[in-house]
Amino acid sequence: MHAGLVGPGRPTIARWVSADLVSLGYQYLRMLFGADTTKPDVHICRFVCNTLNPPLSDVGVLDMLEQAGPLAGVKVRDVDTTIWEMSARGARRSRATLDQRRAP
Repeated sequence: MHAGLVGPGRPTIARWVSADLVSLGYQYLRMLFGADTTKPDVHICRFVCNTLNPPLSDVGVLDMLEQAGPLAGVKVRDVDTTIWEMSARGARRSRATLDQRRAP
């Protein structure tokens, strides 16, 4: 680390890392280890807010999707992937992918 960034009167590294980044990283690690969850990144939050128009925080989006996924018969991880693909690649292809992943 650069000498000018540490020492008395300088911010600690913890102040440089936002809580949002830590939360996203934690959720992403949970997904990598198999948890049926989502990471409330900009794509996920934008989709939920544009679709349902609720004033939800990142944690609110996470809670809502973790409750809605099982009720809809889909894995929350698949919802995360589909929303991300919709944002990156287009809605038509992603909707077909989500329909194929529906639980029996």
